[in-house]
Amino acid sequence: MLGSVGWPATPPTRAWPGPQLPWQVAYELDFTRLPSQTISGSSVTIGGVGWSVSNATNADTFDLLEGTGLRVAPKDATQFTSSTRTAPWLQVEFDDLMEDHDRTDRLIVQLRVAIAGLSADYQSYGLMVGSGSDANDREVGMLETIWATSLNVRSTRMISSETNLDTSVSAEPRVLQCAWRAPCVETRYSTPEAWPRPQDATIASYDFVLANQVPTTSDGNFAAATNIVRLWAERNNAAAAYTATFEAIRVLRQQL
Repeated sequence: MLGSVGWPATPPTRAWPGPQLPWQVAYELDFTRLPSQTISGSSVTIGGVGWSVSNATNADTFDLLEGTGLRVAPKDATQFTSSTRTAPWLQVEFDDLMEDHDRTDRLIVQLRVAIAGLSADYQSYGLMVGSGSDANDREVGMLETIWATSLNVRSTRMISSETNLDTSVSAEPRVLQCAWRAPCVETRYSTPEAWPRPQDATIASYDFVLANQVPTTSDGNFAAATNIVRLWAERNNAAAAYTATFEAIRVLRQQL
C-alpha cells in the first residue's frame, strides 16, 4: 500500500532531460572603441593581440577608425575562394585569444558588422573559421554576406573547392555566427544589432564536416593544424566599390 508516499520515493541522481550546456564569453573585442590605426604589412596588433595581415595593398581602405570599427574596402579583382585568396584579410589564432583553449572545445564566433549596402554581384564579406595557418588552407568553413543576383547569406565548406549553400535574405545580417568544433562547423546569422543568444540566431547551415578527418592526408590535418578565425572582404568582376565594417567580435565557449 503506497499511502502518502510520492513517486518516485527517491529523487533521481541525474535529472532528465539534462539542462542545455551554457555558453561563456571567452573573448570579446569592440573594434569601435579602439584608437584609429592604419593596417598594412604582414602583421598588426589589435586590442593587444597579434593578427596576421594578408593582401593589405589590395584594399583602398584597411584601417581601424575610432567610433566606427575595422574597415575593409577591397579593390576590384579581389577574391576569397579555396584557390584564389587575393582579397584583403585579417587572421587570428584561437590560442592567442584564449590561454586555456583546448582543441576539443566547442566554440562560437560571433561577428557584428555594419550594413555595407551590397548591391552588385561579387561584393562579399564575411567570417571564416577552420584549421591551418597559411593563406591556402582547405579545412575551413565560412559565413558571408554576398550579393549574388540578389542579397544572400552564403555558408561555405572548403576542401579543394567550395560547396556553397545560399540563403536569400531581405536585409543584411548584423551578426554572423560560426559554431566550431573540429572538424565541424554550423553557421547562423541575426538581423538585430544586439548579440543574439546562440540558439536564437537563424540557421544558415546545420553541422557539416569540413574535410577528410584522417590526420595523415593532405586535407585532414586537424591534429597538427592551428585553429584560426579570419575576416575578409572581396570585390571582383568590376563590382561597385564598397566598405565592409566589422564592429565587434566575440568568442563563446561551451561549458562542459
